[in-house]
Amino acid sequence: MEQYRSAMMSLHRDVILHHLPKSPKEGELTFSQSVLLYHISLAFDGSRPLLTNMYYERSILMTLCHSRIATKAWLRGDNRVQSADGTRWETWVATQSNYWFIYIFECLTQIFLDVRPQLKVEDIDVPLPEQGSLWSAGNRSDWESVLGEQPGAGKRSEISLKDILYDADTMQQVTTDIHGMLRILLVVTLFVEESTEVLRTKSWLSERISNPSALARSRNPTRPFLERNTPLRLQNRIKALDADFTLLQPELAVFPLTNNLSIMQACIYHEIHIIRHVSLQELYALTGWQASKPYVDIAERDFKLWLNGHKPTIRKCLWHAATLFSSLHSRRHMTLWEPLCFLNGATFIWAYLKYADGKTIEASSPAHTIENQKALRLDQLTNEDERNAWFEHGFNGNIHVTGIGNLNPGECPNQVLEELYRCLIPQTGTANLAGGIAKAIMQVCSGLSPSF
Repeated sequence: MEQYRSAMMSLHRDVILHHLPKSPKEGELTFSQSVLLYHISLAFDGSRPLLTNMYYERSILMTLCHSRIATKAWLRGDNRVQSADGTRWETWVATQSNYWFIYIFECLTQIFLDVRPQLKVEDIDVPLPEQGSLWSAGNRSDWESVLGEQPGAGKRSEISLKDILYDADTMQQVTTDIHGMLRILLVVTLFVEESTEVLRTKSWLSERISNPSALARSRNPTRPFLERNTPLRLQNRIKALDADFTLLQPELAVFPLTNNLSIMQACIYHEIHIIRHVSLQELYALTGWQASKPYVDIAERDFKLWLNGHKPTIRKCLWHAATLFSSLHSRRHMTLWEPLCFLNGATFIWAYLKYADGKTIEASSPAHTIENQKALRLDQLTNEDERNAWFEHGFNGNIHVTGIGNLNPGECPNQVLEELYRCLIPQTGTANLAGGIAKAIMQVCSGLSPSF
């Protein structure tokens, strides 16, 4: 029996290795890069069967890469001959893919699909690239141009992602010099780490130790999606993270954004700031997506309670949603997760118009108005002082968002979803995903439970 078992295992291994390139040709992708691209395609294709495949097969990428990332070893088939100075295009891209692109993709699956990453910060204790400008290069010639203009751009610093997260001074120092993809890396990492901490403090063990009665309530199927009684120790940690998120705020003075990387950075930043306060699960439950009637009722109750809470936080989330919606409203060729960003920004505005009242955005006193303005174009509020004034005090007058019009709570919330539908239908690069979202939101407009 053991003889047959060994033979079958050997055959199985040979079949797997048959697909590993033994000596990649110049310009070819490594095997792990190919798997990464395949998983990205599955995640953002928009087809339900392919998304199911991504959930089913997502461990393959970690199986291929986890031990190598942790031990800094290379898989057979990925061993490329490096140039003398270590700055060859293919080598650089393969290295970034094997470490950072895989990690970023894992983080994005939590942000957009609510799937927890299998890769942790502790697993990738390797130096970050010193300059973020190389990450802006979309092809070999652009990359070589950056190297020509900045000879030191290919060198690595001694600072790792762990160093930045563990030391606030290092965080402040580093964030002044990085941009583009590296800034995205830090933003998504902060969100994932914060989400992990929130889950940890609300685990059954934490509940049993700190509040046994709360654990008993958790057995109740009508428990809220988003627990509002956040422990004080966690509130203090979240406030500290607020400062880090502020350091990583993208450039907002230029509107509209035209650079693809700038759009990506801004969209992810705005998306994260919404779902930090209203979880993706709760946001979708408000529409009836994958939620029974009792859970829709719970989501509505929770959201209404949140709208009666801290007004500056609510106004800030509304600004993030409005800016996100406006940034993608005129985008003719969306890529990857952009339709999901568009959906989440629109859904938040829709929920706000449906459940809020006028007190949320009105000025706290007549003195707190923006000078010489009868209407506030919320999505074009690029002046930081004016933006902060609105966060803190509100505005007496019409609040306007491009593509939607004036935001009047209780009036025509479905108009937001109808405009979202109009913008998604012509999309070609993300036709499956955009079309599926468009179909689902029209079902919401018709009073039906959305299906994808």
